[in-house]
Amino acid sequence: MSSLIEPFPEESRIAIYTVRRHAHRQQEAGFLRLVTGQVFIRSDITRIESMLVYAALHIGDHNFMGGVGLFTTTESFNGMESEVWEAFSRSDIPDMILTLNRHFESHSYSLWDLPHDGRRRVLYSILNKTQSDIESEYRQIYCRYFTLIRAMKEMQIPPPEALEYPIRYILNHDINQNLKSPIVDLSRLETSVAEMKHGKYTPDIPTLNYITSSCISWYLQKIALDPEEITTIRNLNRIFEILKPWSLNPDLWDSQNEYFRIHTVYAPQMHKRQAEGNAEAEEWIGAFDTLGINLGIRVPGDPPDGREHP
Repeated sequence: MSSLIEPFPEESRIAIYTVRRHAHRQQEAGFLRLVTGQVFIRSDITRIESMLVYAALHIGDHNFMGGVGLFTTTESFNGMESEVWEAFSRSDIPDMILTLNRHFESHSYSLWDLPHDGRRRVLYSILNKTQSDIESEYRQIYCRYFTLIRAMKEMQIPPPEALEYPIRYILNHDINQNLKSPIVDLSRLETSVAEMKHGKYTPDIPTLNYITSSCISWYLQKIALDPEEITTIRNLNRIFEILKPWSLNPDLWDSQNEYFRIHTVYAPQMHKRQAEGNAEAEEWIGAFDTLGINLGIRVPGDPPDGREHP
């Protein structure tokens, strides 16, 4: 059944068995999905191998049914395939179900018969598609009604929750996706945060804390690969500045450790260049010190500057 919602590999291992695909046919029509085929299954302990035939049907949502049985003859398998695919071509759901029950009898299964991990994987796959559809609809509402809702808020007229919630969702979603990207679009991030503040929308703080932690950690790793690239340091400081009004509390432990390692290796070199009158080194030290303040740490030996953590 899981092959109806995710690719079925040529060979895989399930518990103590190795499963190798022999024949596989799959198709979908609207919300209907059907798969039939044959697999070799071999015990990794006894090395005994058998050929099984299978068929599975998805008729929407969490409604799955299927059957598995021992391969008997090619004629029997071809007959089952012919009947179920003929019913599928007519979108005749009752006939497809009757065909599966007739050929597999007591060896018919539903989603409830899958192992817990299998059920969870199938259901999450279905929900991912559903969530994608919902986000698409919410974005249409956002594009069409955002300026109207903003005007209503400026006039102190309460907007309908049915329109306000999709806009709040999309703004939070766009900020999260932006922070997840390899290169954060600072201009777009600033605009989204400003729209959230102006419209008095509630940010999703727990999710933002988690995503921001990952974003900061990724930037610190990038800085570690090329410490002298001051643009990366400045961009990270800018992210801190943009998100400052929300008083987030991300987990900075790993980032603080990475900062300390970079400081230990490169700060002495930069201070030496600064003493020699190198302007770029002076700019780097300023940006890197600001990053330390943003991360809530001051490396021992650095002169206190009196600035507060943002």
